Amino acid sequence: MTSTSKRQSPRHPDRARARNVQLQERDLAILKQIVDDRFLTLSHLTALFFPSEHMAKKRLQKLWNAGYVKREFAPSGFDPGPAIYCLTAQGRNTLIQQGIVPPEAMTWHKDRNRGTFPFKQHELEVSDIRVALTVASRTSIDATLCHFGRGADYYDRVINREPAKFEQEHIPIRPDGFFILQMDNGYHNFFLEVDRGTMKLSRLHTKLKGYKAYYFEGGYWLKYGQGQGRKEDHSFRVLMTCPTEETRNNRLEVACNARSYTMMWFGVHEDVAKDPFGKVWVRGKEYVDALKSVPPEEQLRWAHAKNKRERDQFIRDHVPLQSIVD
Repeated sequence: MTSTSKRQSPRHPDRARARNVQLQERDLAILKQIVDDRFLTLSHLTALFFPSEHMAKKRLQKLWNAGYVKREFAPSGFDPGPAIYCLTAQGRNTLIQQGIVPPEAMTWHKDRNRGTFPFKQHELEVSDIRVALTVASRTSIDATLCHFGRGADYYDRVINREPAKFEQEHIPIRPDGFFILQMDNGYHNFFLEVDRGTMKLSRLHTKLKGYKAYYFEGGYWLKYGQGQGRKEDHSFRVLMTCPTEETRNNRLEVACNARSYTMMWFGVHEDVAKDPFGKVWVRGKEYVDALKSVPPEEQLRWAHAKNKRERDQFIRDHVPLQSIVD
């Protein structure tokens, strides 16, 4: 949903055209959504609030002219891409004055609009998945999105005792998002990780250790289950989106080497953004099962970069894709 589109013009708001803007309920919902997601594009806001991109562009133009939202563009040297919408102080004050967000709960401040452009691209890709889940949930008979959150409220840390009982390793838990789906058989919780292809495999290995320890050491149970009931009854999955099939499969192999076969699922970002409830995810379990038919020497060949295409074709042909709502 962060694909390129024509740049909007002019680059500076026309305050004279903003005099007769009367805020609607939908406008306040848009401002609140930008508070929650920090950065959004025209595509995101169209999918969430408007029947067409044309209508979205006209209304956002008015909100921009009136000073409720700010528009940013990619700096020189980057793909131009779509305009990025973020909040302004006027938008913040309006949400408080209208009682949409209590002052003590308002998380926006002017520094929230800062950050490098790659950071903003990453945040937009997190929004891709959240918007896709929201839209899919509206028409799905299999699952309903009950909650999606992001930010420091979902950060934690865990002590990993896996290497040896007398050693302690503190691993941060910093997901890009956390969401809950309601299905016929109950509620299911997911952590979201968006990898833009820049994550080192060693860092992914640490993340895997952290999430495994988060479950087995009871950290997740304490934070999300408030320590009620049995630790084993509070489980989760970790979903990671990747920019390409090859990157996804490289991450999949790391998970298998870490003996994580069902906790972490991997998908190509574009596929997940199109159909998050579809069969777009791969797991270590099915990959390991499929590898049983492959001679060890062939698997060793795939370790070399020039043979990755053979591995990718094997996964395409022999590893069944999974759906998070099955």
